[in-house]
Amino acid sequence: MNSTLKNKILKNIIVGINKNTTIMSLCVKNKISYSTFKRWLSEDKVFAELYSEKTKEVEIEFNHELISVSKQKLLEKVNEGNLIAIKYALDNMYIPFNKNLPEIKKVLIENIINKISILELESDVFNQLLEVLKYIDNSPINE
Repeated sequence: MNSTLKNKILKNIIVGINKNTTIMSLCVKNKISYSTFKRWLSEDKVFAELYSEKTKEVEIEFNHELISVSKQKLLEKVNEGNLIAIKYALDNMYIPFNKNLPEIKKVLIENIINKISILELESDVFNQLLEVLKYIDNSPINE
């Protein structure tokens, strides 16, 4: 095979890579075997680098799309009142409406602890309130 044809095929492969294609389909389309593709990939460093960059781009694009569709479907289930979806969303999703939320939550919880300690509650009631705050904070509270 002459180098002009090989370069054309290599370009077609790089251009043809997207989330809906396989290497085998690109090989068939360009009338080369998979073993030829693998050999060129190992012998041609420029092609190997272009191939690697393009597949990474496609993978990132695919992952963004998958996450977007998954979030949309989860939101649909939450809006339908699906308790499993609601619990999953609450347990696993973090909505970054405020970068300082963990610090704000910590300060609020510390203020609540200080206020309930003034109330002279029985120790078991105080400890139950601390357990509720630990659950809300989702991390240990230093007593």
